[in-house]
Amino acid sequence: RLPNIGQVGNKLHTQWMQELFAGNSKAPSRPWLKTRMPAFGGYAKSLAHGLTNQAGIDHDAAIPSTNVAPAELKIGQQLLSQNQGLDCRQCHGIGNEPPRGDDKTQIVLGVNFSESKKRIRKEYYDRWMMDPLRIDPQTKMPKYSADGKTTKIGDIHKGDAKKQFDALWKFLQSVPDDR
Repeated sequence: RLPNIGQVGNKLHTQWMQELFAGNSKAPSRPWLKTRMPAFGGYAKSLAHGLTNQAGIDHDAAIPSTNVAPAELKIGQQLLSQNQGLDCRQCHGIGNEPPRGDDKTQIVLGVNFSESKKRIRKEYYDRWMMDPLRIDPQTKMPKYSADGKTTKIGDIHKGDAKKQFDALWKFLQSVPDDR
């Protein structure tokens, strides 16, 4: 199934879209799809700026830098894990490390986490993590916070979903793009 592009201006950083539309991305955005994004060459910048402007976002906004304390990085990394976390690595790779799930547990592949920093806007990530099905009713991404306040991981930030998702975001901002 092709991705829903209805909220692309809210979701993606302008510079990343411009590289994608120009055909200059290092890696395909969704390598598991047979369909590929065509290159738009000379129209890439205007297209990326237009989609961002349509969403009411400044297309010149830089990707914010994130300073993260080592303890917070450790919490974010723990939240990715299978046993003590949300099991994100079942479907998402990090850099050259593929997803850890097997044929029975990989419901659908997710975007590689090494792309997150330059690709996804924080505001979109926050909405997505709280309720992915509200944004994309056909997603296979689980809703980790049934009540919009807590997750099943009660021993990290006392189960506070927003704090956990922030810690996970900070970890994702530290992942190098080494693909």
